[in-house]
Amino acid sequence: MNKCTHCLKRLNNANKTRDHIFPKSWFPKNTPPTLSRWTVPCCNICNLKYQMIEDDLFVRWGIGINPEDYSVEGISEKALNNISLESVNDEKRFRRKLKAIESIIHDFRMYDPQNPQMKTLKGMTPLPGIRSHLAIRLPRENLYGFSEKVIKGLEYKLRKKLVTKNRKIITYYVHEKDEEMEKHYSIWKQLIATNEHNINLGPAFMVKYGIDPRNEDTAIYNVKIWNHIEFWSWVSQAAKN
Repeated sequence: MNKCTHCLKRLNNANKTRDHIFPKSWFPKNTPPTLSRWTVPCCNICNLKYQMIEDDLFVRWGIGINPEDYSVEGISEKALNNISLESVNDEKRFRRKLKAIESIIHDFRMYDPQNPQMKTLKGMTPLPGIRSHLAIRLPRENLYGFSEKVIKGLEYKLRKKLVTKNRKIITYYVHEKDEEMEKHYSIWKQLIATNEHNINLGPAFMVKYGIDPRNEDTAIYNVKIWNHIEFWSWVSQAAKN
């Protein structure tokens, strides 16, 4: 498997790196120092691409986390520091951070729980107080780019498989007040219950996965981030044309 886990490009000494399945900067302060940070083989192009996606999502998710929540100790503070312009002496870095701040400010919205178009990730509903008035848009391409990257890494790490072109990933993020999808999640929990594997990576990440008993080629993953954000992913053979 001397290939990039993500794009499947063959690796060599010039382009080979290691990608953290779960970004190492996303682990809270209270993470045990002995906890393993899983990595997979990756090309430098994919590593840079996903780092940009992770940096953007980390700030958007991090500033919405309750800073007093012990399970995510230091995450909110770190997210705000990532867009702070204090002590930035390098001009290129200053412009890059300023651009990120402008993008985030542009994506703030007044929070309206009655608006059916404003879907909120479960566990990320604005808290009482000043934060209850605001929400931030999550770019769809970053949201699903991140989950796809995580699942490809987990397939490699846990099942020694690559997500080749004849396999596909379908992901569903869990949203608040989504009763229709809640029915599906309940069924999926039952599907993997007979052969369920549980991975607990400290307070930051929890993974459950198993094989669909109706189809041995299909793996089902449930991933929780900071015990707040949750998504389900299916990895299966792509349908033939």
